[in-house]
Amino acid sequence: MAIKFTESAVQTASNSYEQYKKLKEQLNKIDSQYDTTYREPQLDLPESLNLKKLEYTMPTEEQILSAAKGQNLADYNKKTQQLNSEKESYKLSNTQKQKQLQEDADSKKEEINQSLSEQLRRIGEQVINSGLAHSSISSSAKEEAGKRSEEQSAAVEREKDVALQQLAEQLQLKLAQSAQEMQALKEAYESDVQESVDKLTEDARKKYDDVLKYNNTVEEKEQKYQVQREEALADARKDEEQRISDLIELYATVGESGIEARKSNDKLKYVTEFFDSVDKQTALAILNSDPTLKGHLGVYYDYVVDRVNSKKD
Repeated sequence: MAIKFTESAVQTASNSYEQYKKLKEQLNKIDSQYDTTYREPQLDLPESLNLKKLEYTMPTEEQILSAAKGQNLADYNKKTQQLNSEKESYKLSNTQKQKQLQEDADSKKEEINQSLSEQLRRIGEQVINSGLAHSSISSSAKEEAGKRSEEQSAAVEREKDVALQQLAEQLQLKLAQSAQEMQALKEAYESDVQESVDKLTEDARKKYDDVLKYNNTVEEKEQKYQVQREEALADARKDEEQRISDLIELYATVGESGIEARKSNDKLKYVTEFFDSVDKQTALAILNSDPTLKGHLGVYYDYVVDRVNSKKD
């Protein structure tokens, strides 16, 4: 009957094998500790901090001026368009008023002419009915009517001219006022642009200084790190040399057999701790699949096997 493994069991076995890999690394480390061969220390430190310097190029005066204009141009254009629109609207209104004055004057003079024609007709009828068609009275009456008509037309024309003159003066005043407002707007725009130029220049200079300051700290940090790294490497070399010196002294004291016994004892401690922490089935599977473990444990290998076999299922 096939053995079924639950997901939890499979995960437990996987974790056990990962722990066993770490055990093997520890056993190899113990071998290295009892090896008199000098090994150049490998620091767990990168060769460099690899800090990146920032890049920043100060904008030119032309670039700053262009940016400053860009910040204020939309508002300036909006206001100038509004002023021009008001001016053109006023000019159109003024022109329409002039045209209306001319039309009104022409209409009044037309009424005066019609009135004159009607007066002359009535005078003609009256002198005919009176038998005075060729008398001086008729001529005098018609002449008087013509004079009144001319005076009335002249009065209308004068009134129109006065009104037109007033409109012309009002237009000139409005155009002058508009020109002044446009000039004031232009000066305000130029002032705003200069203010923006000053602000952008100040900001650019500050950013340049900040970047320069940061880049200087990058160099300082890298230099300091290299010094610290060299110091750490020097300390590690001293430790390695001291390790070898101590080991040679130990070899002289206990001999090679004593060293091997110490290695086996050190390894046995880690091996028993590991196999005591896993279930019997996993432990036996590991023992059967890794013949190198016997080389690590030597005479203690059979002890470990017996210890595993004595575990409860």
